[in-house]
Amino acid sequence: MTDSKFFSFLNICGLSFLLAATSCAQNKTENTKTDSKPQTPKATAGVYVVGKVYGEAKCWKDGKETNFINNGTEARSVVINGDDIYIVGNTRQESSYTDIATYWKNGEAITLTDGSKSADAKNIVINGSDVYVVGSEDRVAKYWKNGEAVSLTDGKTRAAAIDMVVNGNDVYVAGLEGRVAKYWKNGEAISLTDGRYLAHASAVSVVGENVYVLFNQSGGDKALIQYAKNDEIVTLTSGKTNASANSMFVAGDDVYVAGWESGDAKIIARYWKNGVPVSLTDGTKSAGISRIWVKGNDVHAVGFMSNGSKDVATYWKNGVATSLSDGTKNGEAWGIFIK
Repeated sequence: MTDSKFFSFLNICGLSFLLAATSCAQNKTENTKTDSKPQTPKATAGVYVVGKVYGEAKCWKDGKETNFINNGTEARSVVINGDDIYIVGNTRQESSYTDIATYWKNGEAITLTDGSKSADAKNIVINGSDVYVVGSEDRVAKYWKNGEAVSLTDGKTRAAAIDMVVNGNDVYVAGLEGRVAKYWKNGEAISLTDGRYLAHASAVSVVGENVYVLFNQSGGDKALIQYAKNDEIVTLTSGKTNASANSMFVAGDDVYVAGWESGDAKIIARYWKNGVPVSLTDGTKSAGISRIWVKGNDVHAVGFMSNGSKDVATYWKNGVATSLSDGTKNGEAWGIFIK
């Protein structure tokens, strides 16, 4: 082999080596990037809880924080449907600081509003292949079905939709319009209160032929927690203390209502089973329940409990509390689903 051919051979080999090395480096970098991305979540058995910590949406599974949400400001509710994880809450448009109604399916964000008006998404329901989200936008109570908005009010009076259930072809929504607690069945409004006191309906459930709607009335420092079972009104508190209930769960003949009631010094996390109060805290530190879930003989609840300086996102199972956030920043849990 002549010298010129030898050097040509070296140059080719060197070039090939450099190309191979560069390709390997690129592959390594690409692989590193791929590996660092959050994996697409897949629903497995466990307890899923959502909420927020200091303006950041959070999701915990079996007490451990997950990466199921990106860039959310708050997460209100979670639903598992097969292998899919749906979480609803809000994101924020940074330029205008406007909340955008959003839900996440397996970690991917789907926005329902464009940020031109303030919006709030409260709950999510999966019915077959249809995705329903309930909330409000610019004083209008509404829900979205597969991304299409359905307005329940005209916007002349402040209104909000807070909870919903889909039963067959019927859509029930609980919320408020002005000072009146209301629910809507297929868009038709039914008033639960007369407007003398501030009121709102916070939960709705349909079991068989029975429609249950939870609502609160307040005036001054006193409040009533009530629910309607069809045309019957059940009152849970005396009205002598401040109180509020956010969640209802109907299991067979048992009706569970959860929220808080003021004690001697602090508010107490409390639920009512068939009208009988059950306290989860002793009143030495403020606490409240946002959502309750009953499975078999176990009662699960989520909310917050103060550590003396900050509110801590908290999960209770049969009265035993587990802290979800570390207590260095304010946090609260709002939704729970058990698979």
